[in-house]
Amino acid sequence: SAAALARRIISARVPLNGSQLAAVLRMAPTSDVRRLEESALQDAQLLRPLVEAYARSKRLDDAKRVLGASSDVTVGAYSPLLAGCVREGDEDMLRASVRLMGEQQLQPDGDVFGGLILARLERGELARAHRVFEMALQRTELPPPEATQPLLVALVKAGLSGSALELATELRLRGVRL
Repeated sequence: SAAALARRIISARVPLNGSQLAAVLRMAPTSDVRRLEESALQDAQLLRPLVEAYARSKRLDDAKRVLGASSDVTVGAYSPLLAGCVREGDEDMLRASVRLMGEQQLQPDGDVFGGLILARLERGELARAHRVFEMALQRTELPPPEATQPLLVALVKAGLSGSALELATELRLRGVRL
């Protein structure tokens, strides 16, 4: 059965990415999912894939709950949750998750900002993606090229080549080559 297969995969502790783990979570009985959560709370390397799996499965509350219960959480584990909140258009959950990050004394890094930029672009929210980039610059946390290049392209396609040029100039001044 699917539940038995999921149980075997979880028990084997095979490293899975967020997509694979999301598929396993759909098949797994609740008791096995709870065991997986307990393992993730003990092993920080399991936490991010679990949060990503929950975010991909649109289970944002579960992702936030697990992060809130972790004593060894890194800012990178928040990235899939925050991007998932944007993809789902759940601004309240986004704000609550950012507050939780602050309570855990974590600040967004370039990867978190990059994930938010890409999620905003996926939703067609170019102005908001651009604001996220500007916020990252203010904090001197440069998003990775995988996020900045699509933002530049989107700005040009939207007829905002002046904004794209300003963004590219700012990156060049900071030593980033695109």
